[in-house]
Amino acid sequence: MVLAFRIFRAAVHICLCVAICSTAVKASNLLDDLVISECDPSGPALVIYIANKTDVETVACGAVAPGGRKVTTEDRFLLASVSKLYLTVSIMQQVEQGKLATTDLAADLLPEDIVANLGGLEGITLDHLMRMRSGLPDYLDDQFPDDHLEMIAQGKSHRDVIRHAMSLIEGRGTTFEPGASFEYSNTNYLLLQLILEGITGQTMSDYFQEHLFKPAGIEHTDLLGYGVTPAEMVEGQEDLGTGNGIESVARYHAVYGLGDGALVATAEDVALFYRALFRDFLLLSRQSVERMLKDPYADLYGMGVEVEKVDDTLLVVGHSGEHIGFSSDVRYALDEDVIVVALQARAGSDLAFTIDIIVDEIE
Repeated sequence: MVLAFRIFRAAVHICLCVAICSTAVKASNLLDDLVISECDPSGPALVIYIANKTDVETVACGAVAPGGRKVTTEDRFLLASVSKLYLTVSIMQQVEQGKLATTDLAADLLPEDIVANLGGLEGITLDHLMRMRSGLPDYLDDQFPDDHLEMIAQGKSHRDVIRHAMSLIEGRGTTFEPGASFEYSNTNYLLLQLILEGITGQTMSDYFQEHLFKPAGIEHTDLLGYGVTPAEMVEGQEDLGTGNGIESVARYHAVYGLGDGALVATAEDVALFYRALFRDFLLLSRQSVERMLKDPYADLYGMGVEVEKVDDTLLVVGHSGEHIGFSSDVRYALDEDVIVVALQARAGSDLAFTIDIIVDEIE
């Protein structure tokens, strides 16, 4: 099968024919250009959510499943790597409570067998893991999703699955000295999940519910496999290279949600999370948020969040994501309080128009 990996944004324009519900968001003209002609009403689901300080506009197109009903903005999508920010916020909450420090060594916080199998993790800190500067190679390959399904059938736990994932990079060492460079690797976030669960004594799912979703007023977000099943979300679609063309890949989502990208949410819930974190400081102090957004190495990446300046003046944060059957992108202009969330039930979709909508909304 062809596994869709997480991608960074790339500038692109697309045309999609959708139903638009507007309450005077300025980006309507750009949306009209983007969403006129080519969307198949029975094709993969797409939702776009746009909000400024006073108004909201939403776009809904496609079907929740092949032959299914029309998607609505209340339907839930797999967020893929957009989920990473939720985990870094959880880690930073432990830092605020004095239970962790960003300079703590990962080796001191992880099971001994995992540390040994990964060569000791010498010099790798929590900061390195959150910023993708550990040098650890990515465990995620084309075979892993099938391995995950097989382990579920065998009754294995999520920690067994993570151990298997780590075994895939055993003996490979690091690609550079910790902190010396940037390389996106999902491995970092499986280790952060183990650290969070070890420190708190809670599953990541339970922790998110109590310490992220409840204080933010989020009611329609769950971790895959914990409170949400494939039947309770839109069906992702992808060409797996089997000769069947675009097909449902729902079977690959009957698994444990892991720390590198497995939250299922509505677009509105994603916007609620971003505003609770970056605008209202309900989840972390302003000081901690500012630490997360620092990009001292010009990687365009902070702690679990992409950070960029548009035209050297407009500060925009967010994250893109891609996994089997799903693509996602979130962009939030902090000072202007304008957010765009784009979720699609199809792998390989380039949703970089989010930044164009941001700019059009502000101009």
